[in-house]
Amino acid sequence: MMRRQKIVQTFNERCSEYDSWFSNNLLFEIELAALQSVQTPLPSPKLEIGIGPGHFATHLQVDIGIDPAISPLALSKKKGITVICSTGEKLPIMPDIF
Repeated sequence: MMRRQKIVQTFNERCSEYDSWFSNNLLFEIELAALQSVQTPLPSPKLEIGIGPGHFATHLQVDIGIDPAISPLALSKKKGITVICSTGEKLPIMPDIF
């Protein structure tokens, strides 16, 4: 199995564990605060590549998320984010949109 496939498989198999990592996590809170402090407003639609379970996207009002792992994408979708199963190297989106 290729390295990328093994990584994706791990995120699919351990999705709930990965999702729970964000709860009460100081590192997540610090990174989120840093992103929220950026004063450059981004127009919609907003895209996050590597969205995972959607914790950053939820707080940053991201509209669309891309990730190769299906299980974390399902969690993002439950949070109201439009999701696409893909990778940053193979964006299935017209570049002018973002």
